[in-house]
Amino acid sequence: MAPGSQPFWQWPPAPAVLLNRLLLCVLVWWVLSGGDPGSWAVGVPVTAIAAVLSSIMLPPFRWSLGGAIRFWPFFLWASLRGGFDVAMRALHRRLPLYPGVVPHATRLPGPVAQVSMVNLMSLVPGTLAADLRDGCILVHALDSRGPIGANVASSERRVAALFALEPRDFEPPEPG
Repeated sequence: MAPGSQPFWQWPPAPAVLLNRLLLCVLVWWVLSGGDPGSWAVGVPVTAIAAVLSSIMLPPFRWSLGGAIRFWPFFLWASLRGGFDVAMRALHRRLPLYPGVVPHATRLPGPVAQVSMVNLMSLVPGTLAADLRDGCILVHALDSRGPIGANVASSERRVAALFALEPRDFEPPEPG
């Protein structure tokens, strides 16, 4: 291993991280199973294994229950808007297409928040994250003349709230 590099895994996982991941996995399982009590025969081992593996393989991160609750309406609305926009462009010959790649320097710290942002990019109407490298997201846009930067920045604020980041935590430093 190169000097100064760290392994991608952490053993043993910190108890607080493991408990946090377990609660998150249980919540996700409960939502996915529709709260069906019969699903826990499979859900208990699956959530336990998922919690242990994510605690070992993912770096610790904070998340906000309030941020997650506020994120869901945004997620649902963005999913509908994004799907409608792409469908309209595919079906209507007169809607303009000016495809291009727009770089966006993310201010989100850490790989978990940045990868979550990249995954969210497919919901922003007419956009798709093409690459993430050194904190820069390359955004492929169906109409590169549109407000891509503003839409991406809005999504970035939602992801920041989801991970309990204060705006000052992910804004660029003041010049000088």
